[in-house]
Order: sequence, then C-alpha cells, then structure tokens
Amino acid sequence: MFRIHSCWIPAYFIDSPLCGLMRTTSRYESENSFFSHFTNQGSTLMNCFETAMEKQRHIQERLDHKTIDSVPKFRTYLKIERHASKVYTRPLFELVQAEIFVGTWYCQIETKSLVEGSEVSVIKETKFVDVLRNQGDGSVVCSCQLFVRVGILCRHVFYVFKNANIEVIPSQYILRRWTKNLIPAALRNKRNIYGEKNEIVENYANEASSIVDYCVHMLSKDEPRLSSFVEKLRLLKIDVEADCPNPPSKNKADNLEELVGVPKPDEKTINNPALGNPKGRKKLRIKGGKKQALDKNSKNRNACSLCGEIDGHNRRTCPKSLQKRPSWINQKLQEKGTWINQKLQEKRTWIKQKLQHKSPAYFF
Repeated sequence: MFRIHSCWIPAYFIDSPLCGLMRTTSRYESENSFFSHFTNQGSTLMNCFETAMEKQRHIQERLDHKTIDSVPKFRTYLKIERHASKVYTRPLFELVQAEIFVGTWYCQIETKSLVEGSEVSVIKETKFVDVLRNQGDGSVVCSCQLFVRVGILCRHVFYVFKNANIEVIPSQYILRRWTKNLIPAALRNKRNIYGEKNEIVENYANEASSIVDYCVHMLSKDEPRLSSFVEKLRLLKIDVEADCPNPPSKNKADNLEELVGVPKPDEKTINNPALGNPKGRKKLRIKGGKKQALDKNSKNRNACSLCGEIDGHNRRTCPKSLQKRPSWINQKLQEKGTWINQKLQEKRTWIKQKLQHKSPAYFF
C-alpha cells in the first residue's frame, strides 16, 4: 500500500480538477441511496427510472423558484457580490458569499511584487498564501488551490480583486455547472420517454411554456402590464381556436397510446415478471405509537395458568374455574355480594342524613 500511496492519499490529488467534490465510492453510494427509495419487488426498470426523474425535476423546479423569485441578503458593499448573486445558483452563491465576506474582513496583504508582468501578492490569514494575477489576460492563481478542488474562487483571490477594483468575476472562473438556467427548458419539461415523438413540436411547446412563465414572472409586480399581457393572450387564444378546428374526442385507449408512444399490440406476448424474494431484511410496516404501546403492554401481562389467556384474570378468577364450582358455592357468593351492597347503601344513606342536619359553620 505504501508503494502506491500516491494513488489513494487525497493530498496527491490536489491538482486534479474538482477533486474535492466527490469520489468514486461516494458517487456509487449516492446513486444507490437515491434509487433505493423507488424500487421494490414488483417495479420495472422504466417505472423506477421515470419516478426518480420526476422527483429530480420537482427538486430542480423548487430550487429554481428559490433562486429566481427571492433576493438574497448581502453581507458586504462590494459589487462583485451582487454580480455573484446574478450568476450562481442560491446554494453556490452562499458559498461564494462566505468567501467574499471572509476575504473582505479577515485577509490582508503582507507584500506585493511584480514578476514578469504578473502581480504576486502574499496574503495573510491564518497562514500565508501566494496569489498571482496576470495583468494582461486577467488570470489569477492561488496557492490554496480552492478553485481547482471545488470550482469556486477563494477568499484570497476576492481580496486581491477588491484591491484591484474588479467588480465582476471573470468569465473563465465561472463554471457552467454552477450557473442559473443550466438545464434547458426543453429538456427539463420533457416527460415522454417511450416511443418516438415529434421533437420539433415538443421543443416549440416547451419553449412557448417557458416564455410565458418568464413573462409572468417579470410582470408579477406590475398589475397594468400584466393585465394587458393576459388580454393579448386571450385574443391570441381566440385566433388559434378560429384557425384550428376542434380535434375529435379520444377514448381511453387512444389517450394511453399517445402517452406511451406506441400502439397497443393485437396479441399479448410479454407478461410481467414473477415477484422474487431477494435476500436481506424485508421492509416492515412502521407501527404507530399507540400500536407499539399496546404490543408492549400485552407482552408484560401474565397469562392465566388455567386457560392461557392474558385478558387480566388469573386462576382464581378465571371464568372456566367459576363454571366448575358447585351451584351452592355460587349461590353463597351471590348472597354475600348482595348483603355487602345493601350495607354500603345503608351507610351512604346514613352519611347523607347526617350531613343534611349539620350547619354550614360545622365545616369551617
């Protein structure tokens, strides 16, 4: 293992692009963890994959809504922070914002020199790092290698940008994977994966839906212009209905064929696979708190030694033992119970009469 230590120790991969994000094992484990929520014994490959993609699309739409329809809180007065909020998605902007904030208030330049047309700055934070900025093409390199490992600029570079009055992040340091609107609308809204479809018509439909959503978002705070936009859409709808005749009604089978993308076969030749019983622990139904309490209470009860039931009685009070007693014993017990009830009733009546003859001052 020591001979190949350069192949498995993370420090040797510091120069590899984006080496700090995810490793091979992490990638496999994340895939297994994600798809395990959508698989069971009777699920097919396409059904499982489509359900997983639906969840991914839902998460993507929710994050896009958070990025577009909300304004982040800025922590500095720098324009480069405003530019980062317009370029990056919200989670990435929060990381970049933290680097800008720390670079603004916790970094300082120890020395600065000019070497072959490049500005070399020694930045002091918890330790010393070197930042080289080419004044010709605007490229910048930091010895901490954060951009190489993660894909965002570090606090030391932002501090150098601040001293150089640079107000925007250079385009070569904005990775496309961290920007807004990375996934095209045509690909994000695509749902039908079975059979063949008219790609041109589908792309036009997705683009039209995206344009309408964007216009509604831009005019959401301007009521007069939004009202005018809706009126134009209504007029356009009337023109479309006049030009296009009403399509014939479809039955359920036609709708399913259109959804799946293939016609229904005349003869059934493929059957669903038989349910298997794979090895491993089976997923049990989650019990509620009430059910767990009842099960726990039933386990702690002692069973009757005569009948074996656990409804709270024992051998002496068991119904079966009472049935086996002679009739004269049951009669005696019944008479004794009746006599006890009479005595208790007489005692209650006597106490009630005594309380009625007492004055209220007796109780104080």
